[in-house]
Amino acid sequence: LAHCIAALDTFLTAVCAAMPVDLMPGDSDPCNYLLPQQPLHACLLQHSSAQSTLNLCTNPHACTVGGVEFLGSSGQPLDDMIR
Repeated sequence: LAHCIAALDTFLTAVCAAMPVDLMPGDSDPCNYLLPQQPLHACLLQHSSAQSTLNLCTNPHACTVGGVEFLGSSGQPLDDMIR
């Protein structure tokens, strides 16, 4: 798990240097399982969380891009309906 988080931190550091990033936790991420899921803790992403362009957000998450409002989730409610 530590290796995967370190790789994610390295990747996000590079991407956040070029553009803003909203990072929403998913069903297999190290955070709580109840919705709304809280953001990943900044201590997990030591380098990328220092970037002002990284937004650690909840799941579900609402944002506005180019004047268009989006609401996203990682899909757990849909998975539950299919079961």
